[in-house]
Amino acid sequence: MRLIDADALKIDYGFTWDDITPTHEEMYSLIDRQQTIEERKTGRWVMIRTYENNQLTKTEWRCSECGAGMYRFHQKFCHECGAWMTMEGEDDATD
Repeated sequence: MRLIDADALKIDYGFTWDDITPTHEEMYSLIDRQQTIEERKTGRWVMIRTYENNQLTKTEWRCSECGAGMYRFHQKFCHECGAWMTMEGEDDATD
């Protein structure tokens, strides 16, 4: 997936065609020409377990990209580095 500026696309679209409906190929070409505004990393939530006297004391999840941790819930993105996240062991999603 590639993030583009929708406002710039609308401006480019307005200057490209005047009262002519573009073909699918022309629209795809227009979209492909748009500049990427952000590349976002993809990371995984990695489970870190802490044991004391052979007993589990806490389970923490850490971002594989920056190491930021959380304890209770799993977000779809890292609150520190902004990476899109998957759970440890999940296949990477492809678009």
